[in-house]
Amino acid sequence: MINLLSTERKRELTAARRNVILRKYVFTLIFLAIVITGSFLVGFGLLHTRESEYKKEIARYKPEQARYADTLEQAGEYNNNLRIAKSILDNDMSFSSLTMLIARTTPKNVTLVTLNIHAKELAKPIELTFGAKSHQDTLVAKEAFENSPYFKDVKLRSIDKQGEGDYPYRFVLLVTFERDIFTKAEKEGRL
Repeated sequence: MINLLSTERKRELTAARRNVILRKYVFTLIFLAIVITGSFLVGFGLLHTRESEYKKEIARYKPEQARYADTLEQAGEYNNNLRIAKSILDNDMSFSSLTMLIARTTPKNVTLVTLNIHAKELAKPIELTFGAKSHQDTLVAKEAFENSPYFKDVKLRSIDKQGEGDYPYRFVLLVTFERDIFTKAEKEGRL
């Protein structure tokens, strides 16, 4: 078949086909923009309607809310007190378990003379005063506390012989208490 169309006419036909396709794209984009805008407007309208309904409901229950304001305040105060109590109990420890631990660590022929412990000062070295039957017993006591996993930095501050009697030697041990290890062992029931 012989093509009798001129090249200029062929270009015009090709451009016309492209224009038709481009017109379809433009109309499709305009249609999609209208649909998307419409869906946003419908959503906005629904949200606005819900908002006004909720505001009416809140206004309806406002007088009752004022009636329960004291109860809400008391509940908030109670909640704060529980939070404070929980923080105190989390940091609390059993001093009876600590004294039993010291008693178990103390070797034979040694007695605890004075014990002064404060919860705030447990991170600092604790001063323990003991009575012992002999000088050798003081060294055994120091070694027993050094070997315990619940005490560290054990230092013998002083040894004095105070006359005769059942426990003539007085000595002072400075020990640092391992609170974390103790608390873990206490929770696991190993003490």
